[in-house]
Amino acid sequence: MGKEKVIIKGDVFVAKTKRLCKYLTDKGFKMKREDVDNLNPNYNVYIFNNSAAVRQAVAEYFLK
Repeated sequence: MGKEKVIIKGDVFVAKTKRLCKYLTDKGFKMKREDVDNLNPNYNVYIFNNSAAVRQAVAEYFLK
């Protein structure tokens, strides 16, 4: 546990890597905020609105 690259909670999508965050913002998705990772305070997480389009973009990201 703790090695997940993404977390989905209700209307929030959490990207745990800067590379995925950049991929999503390059695709036109707006980051809601950046926060400290609860599981590892040495790292940040990137919060997006959870939507089917974000989930589709993330699926494409992991398939490349």
